[in-house]
Amino acid sequence: MFYNQSGRSMVEMLGVLAIIGVLSVGAISGYSKAMMKYKLNQFSESLNQLLNNITQLLSSLDHTGGNINVSLLDKLSLIPDGFSIENTALLDIFHNTVTFGSFPHNSLGRETYLFFSLERTGNKVGNAAITWCLNIINAAKEHHGDLFALQVRQYGETGSAQDYTATSLYGDPYCGKFRQCLNTVSLDKLYTFCSQCESSTGCLLGIFWAQKNPYSL
Repeated sequence: MFYNQSGRSMVEMLGVLAIIGVLSVGAISGYSKAMMKYKLNQFSESLNQLLNNITQLLSSLDHTGGNINVSLLDKLSLIPDGFSIENTALLDIFHNTVTFGSFPHNSLGRETYLFFSLERTGNKVGNAAITWCLNIINAAKEHHGDLFALQVRQYGETGSAQDYTATSLYGDPYCGKFRQCLNTVSLDKLYTFCSQCESSTGCLLGIFWAQKNPYSL
C-alpha cells in the first residue's frame, strides 16, 4: 500500500527561511532609514523653532544685559519639543549635547552661540555626524539674515579651549569680500565644511549671533 506524502523537504524549508531572512534584512534597513529621516525632519523643525526663539529673545536685549544661559530659555519657555535639558546643557532628539551661552562682547555687542559636538570615527567626522551637520546648516540657512556665522572649530592637540582652527560661513549682514556667505555656499562646500575635522581632541559646529557688525565702518 502506498501513501501520498505531503509537506516540504529540508532543502525547501531552508530555501524559504533564506528568502525570509533576506526580506527581513531589507525591511529592517528600510525601517531604520525611514526612522532616521523622520528624526532628522523632527530635529530640523525643533532647531528652526529654537533659532527663531533665540533671535526674538536677543532682539529685546541690549549688550549690557549680562550673561544668559539655558536656564533663562527654560524659564521663558523658549525650548521647543525635541530638545530637553540635562544639567546646564541642551540635549537634542539624538541625545547629542548642545551648549548655549550669551554674554556682552566688545566687538559684537553681544555674542550668543549654540555649539554642537561633531562625533568622530577615529580622528575624522563620521558619516552620521556629517549628515547631522548638514541638517543643522540647512535649518540655519533659513535664518541667514539674522545669524552672524556658522563655524567649525577643530581643536589642537593640547585640547585647550583657545587652541583651535576655525572655518566660518557668514550671515547676510557680515559676509562678502573674503567672508563666504552662508546663503549662497554650494552643497559641495557644505560637505567639505562638515567633514573637515581630523582632530583627536574635539570638533564643534557653532551657530553665532551678534548685535553689532564688527566689519562695518
